[in-house]
Amino acid sequence: EDYHRIRLIRRDCYTQFLRELKKLTAARGRLLTVEIESGVEVPAELDVRMHLPLDWRRWIEEGIVDEVRLKWFTAESRFVHEQVLPVARRHGVPVHLISRCLHTGIDERATEMARLLSAGNVAAGFDGYNLYEQQNLMDMNPLGVQTLKGPVRPFFAEVRRALAEAAGAAVTDG
Repeated sequence: EDYHRIRLIRRDCYTQFLRELKKLTAARGRLLTVEIESGVEVPAELDVRMHLPLDWRRWIEEGIVDEVRLKWFTAESRFVHEQVLPVARRHGVPVHLISRCLHTGIDERATEMARLLSAGNVAAGFDGYNLYEQQNLMDMNPLGVQTLKGPVRPFFAEVRRALAEAAGAAVTDG
């Protein structure tokens, strides 16, 4: 019967940590972004991830976080559209989706997927789409030069085109 109380103690301690972190980031003119994985929709009295209920709603409502990134959710998530986005919108907090892990880099369908993942997510009401971990997109060669994994350059060119078209702006290859 202590599991639930322990989870609430962990939740409150983590929230207090974020409050203190917010003061530090704000004092330095930085934004505080939190990453929330799926599982936050599970009530704290149940078996939540790591026995740590992430109190995302409080963080947004109290102004603790400046931005939210959602990992393992999709643009079609009913929970996100019914719960997270309405709260975030009321408080002016941008919400981004995060891609799956791209540990082998962007694959041969990159250009095709770029349009769906960028403009599609913005059209679905999100403020952006983040690719999971920079190391998935580039490596450092033995000379210390950054090299891109796979078709990263055409992927981002297509992202720029898709977002420009969605915004009704002129499309450039910049």
